[in-house]
Amino acid sequence: MCTSSVLELIAMRRVVITVLFFLTLFSAAVQPARAQSADLKGSLRVHDARALPLAEEELRRCELVACSELGELSLLVGTLQLSDGRAAQARTQLRSHAVSEVLRPYLAFYSGQADFYSGDFQAAAAQFELASHGSPVGLTQRANAREAESWLASGDARRALPLLTGALRDGTTPELLLSRAKALLLLEDNPGAAADLHTLLVRFPLSLQAPDAEALAKEHAKLHLKWSLEDHLTRARAFLESSNFSTAAGELTRAETEHLVKTPRERAEVALIRAGFLYGQGKEPEADAQVQKAQGGDARVASDALLLKAKRRMRGPGAHPEAQALMEDVERRFPRQPAAEEAGFLDGFLLVQGAQFAAAAERLGSYDVRYPHARKRDEANWYQAYALIRAGRYGDATTALDKLSARFPHSSLLPQARYWAARSRELGKSGAPIQGYKDVIVLFPGTFYALLAAQRLQDTGQLVPPAFAQKPVTLPPLSSPELALARTLASAGLLRDSAEEIARRTSAVHGVDAALALARSLTALEEHGAAYGLAARLLWGEAYTQHSPLALALLYPKAFAASLEANARAQGVSPFLLWAIMRRESTFRANLTSAANARGLMQLIPPTASAIARALKEDPPPADSLYSPEVNLRLSAWYLAQLDRRFHSSVLVAAAYNAGPQAAARWAQAFGQMPLDLFVETIPYKETRVYVKQVVADEYNYQAFYGTAQDLAPLSFNVPAPARDGINF
Repeated sequence: MCTSSVLELIAMRRVVITVLFFLTLFSAAVQPARAQSADLKGSLRVHDARALPLAEEELRRCELVACSELGELSLLVGTLQLSDGRAAQARTQLRSHAVSEVLRPYLAFYSGQADFYSGDFQAAAAQFELASHGSPVGLTQRANAREAESWLASGDARRALPLLTGALRDGTTPELLLSRAKALLLLEDNPGAAADLHTLLVRFPLSLQAPDAEALAKEHAKLHLKWSLEDHLTRARAFLESSNFSTAAGELTRAETEHLVKTPRERAEVALIRAGFLYGQGKEPEADAQVQKAQGGDARVASDALLLKAKRRMRGPGAHPEAQALMEDVERRFPRQPAAEEAGFLDGFLLVQGAQFAAAAERLGSYDVRYPHARKRDEANWYQAYALIRAGRYGDATTALDKLSARFPHSSLLPQARYWAARSRELGKSGAPIQGYKDVIVLFPGTFYALLAAQRLQDTGQLVPPAFAQKPVTLPPLSSPELALARTLASAGLLRDSAEEIARRTSAVHGVDAALALARSLTALEEHGAAYGLAARLLWGEAYTQHSPLALALLYPKAFAASLEANARAQGVSPFLLWAIMRRESTFRANLTSAANARGLMQLIPPTASAIARALKEDPPPADSLYSPEVNLRLSAWYLAQLDRRFHSSVLVAAAYNAGPQAAARWAQAFGQMPLDLFVETIPYKETRVYVKQVVADEYNYQAFYGTAQDLAPLSFNVPAPARDGINF
């Protein structure tokens, strides 16, 4: 009974939410649960505040019967108390029961944490030193760093300094730089302290430690941190990239106040950065004035500034004549600068977007002559061919596409170049496309273009070669001794440590056989994200060239199958579409958070999850609950079902999931008369084009691998008109 409850408690912790795959691992060992367990499973996973009292209650029960999990339960309670800010209680708890030998370093580490936050720094240092002995590399590094911080907090900088220097050799972090600067200050090594603070503030200006470093530098004026103009500019660029415009402006003002900006070139460099944050603030006239100032600098700065202005003029739908004129100006004035390469490409791209196909084809056709070493030559070649296709010049398009294939045999655009070369031959009636379509299927199995080629052959009654010689096989459970420590840590509730151990093990794998074995073990733990990452790194050739059933199963896993299939049935949506979107959105990682705060397997953002809950007449889910596969899949399945009812096409559903229903409906109205293959190429957003291609291909792959003959519906080249009413968020 203790074991069952512990599992539920572990599931409640926020860190547990980030690695929920362990729940399935443990369920096989769970003893018969008490009556409330079924209800608790749903609630405890998403209300972590209840974890600690429940864990404490389970510990009391375990102590009464001296259950075998007593040490692990005590360790779990102690770490939960630490997370809750109850360091003194945790200190007592972590010393109350022994644990197995493998867990002793971890018990010592968390005891050190409890000592540290209780103010007993010397005791903390002793525990951290104990934790570093015979421990995995990751724990040893953490323990050494924390031991150094403990000695520093106790005032013993001499004992802290060598540990901090050793830790910095393993990797420079702002935390370690700040700690060593403090140690050096205590030892009156002002130049060394100043060097560490300077490094921190220039290399890590956005870190949480940066404000403390600035405060420390101000407090110790004798440090005399010396700032160069390049230091200020580096910091300003970092703040600009993070959209921290006011801080970027302040950094430039400091440089000017300190009289570091002296030459015309330096004034131009400052003007370029200032134009960037002024555009970011929507202050177009002021930004344009800074671009004009930047023209007084050298060719690199002047061209970058003019290109910045041109790209700003690309914003919004429709034609962009001013942007095109500015792009041409960059090319004419600065033909040897990197900005000219980008401007030349964007100029041709804008002609394509403006439906000026003849001009675009001519402009892009000469791109690789003008810029023979440019990185985007293959992309320019593709857009030239696309413009020729749109202009109905299929023979010229075929020539351009054949040229792309010949000149760029390793380009990621090769599948679409080969498909559209065959399609152009078919449209222009200039040759037999059949072999071309067959080559696409054989050479690029599993891709969007292999799917299109197969459907083209089917539509003309041709024999379609199999994309894969074999289907994935169900992976039998495989217990790897390499994951024994990870399993032990997880069962004790130390899920952060368990996840780090798994990451350490997977990063150490380099061979195909080892990757297959470890990935199978990870799959048995429902750690599909780590297994997929390992397969994507090492088993690509095994899957797509050798058609290994095991490798295919790892690259196309039926992840979280029970929950996914149940929710798909309940909502009447294809489980294969759910898996396809999950594969693209999170690569099966339940703990993933994007820069836009999208969370979990299907990357739901909290506002969308709340809107779904309102539609379902439910309370908005806590944001952290979106890391739960069950919660995330239930909401996502409903949302996808609504999109499917409105758009009636996986292409449009995928476009709507990525760019929003309004954009998908707008594109369907504008380009829906095109055949589906050309419609997808015409989607204005590159990110959405790539997204749609992968999702649609993956859905069909999942259908082919795991579905029935009835599931494998033919791909229609007609783009359906979406319903006017329906989901719109």
